[in-house]
Amino acid sequence: MVLLRNLLVAVFFSVLFTLSHFYWRPYLNIWLTETPKSSAATALNAPRSTLKVIQFNVDHGGETRIDAVLAWLKQENADVVGFCEANKWQYNLSGIAFAAGYSYSEIFPTHHGYPLAVFSKTPIVVRGQHGGTHFERGVLHVEIRGIHFFIAHLNAHSAAARELETFYLANLILTVENNRTVGSSGPPFVVVMGDMNTLSPMDDTMLQQMTIENHTLLQALSSMPCYNSMKKKFLKYPWYNEFNYEPMHHLLQRANLIDTSILRRPTEPTNIPCDQARHCTCPHLRLDYMLVSKQFTTLQPEPTSKVIMNNRTMSLSDHFPIELTIAHR
Repeated sequence: MVLLRNLLVAVFFSVLFTLSHFYWRPYLNIWLTETPKSSAATALNAPRSTLKVIQFNVDHGGETRIDAVLAWLKQENADVVGFCEANKWQYNLSGIAFAAGYSYSEIFPTHHGYPLAVFSKTPIVVRGQHGGTHFERGVLHVEIRGIHFFIAHLNAHSAAARELETFYLANLILTVENNRTVGSSGPPFVVVMGDMNTLSPMDDTMLQQMTIENHTLLQALSSMPCYNSMKKKFLKYPWYNEFNYEPMHHLLQRANLIDTSILRRPTEPTNIPCDQARHCTCPHLRLDYMLVSKQFTTLQPEPTSKVIMNNRTMSLSDHFPIELTIAHR
């Protein structure tokens, strides 16, 4: 009897094990395969690393303000900084970059005397330097961390001339997109930043409502002698009776870029007065921009930029710096 009982117990557990193996195995497989999927989903939704980018027209190389500019940059600790009017920096570029906290730097000493420069925490590859025939001042094209940066300083005197410049700049951007690396997963990531010296159609409502010297801005620029320089700079030739938005149209529509500004605040003047309004009030205008390719909208967080306007930046230059935050792949 004892032997029979032991035999029955053994058979019982053997059958139980066999049934459990076949019954539970599919669920075990589900658990085993779901675990990696859950991890993958977590990784997909995890916050991506971001890059902090600053664009700054430092006004004639910073002049006597240079130490304050570099100290401010070191405190900001951006990943990439683009500069307009880096005058005379080519004679001590690495030293200036080091003082601001950067190991990598490049400069394009434009023929007009207003160099373009870039500082970075990581290596920089120069892809192009464009001036002379196509630009009054210039465009510096570099690649950093797989992102194409175009640092632009456009014509400061003529909206009509900027129409030609931005048409050519749009071609440069489209060339990068058309010649993307073989095997790349999609269109390239492009940032176009700088002192564009141009008005944006996105600001039209504000510009139409702006008043200065007891006139609307448009009336003042078109009719008052003290604004003659600004008339040619911002209004449409030959009648000068409307704002010229064509340069920005080329960048936003032809090059298919996105204006990342959140509040679209003015980037000049600061406490340092502008030099193109003789004996008249200088209008508060947005002339510096951070534009990006639509490829950035596939990443989170989406790209955003803001004007850094505070007591400190009020006296660093005649332009306020702009800060861009972009996701990095």
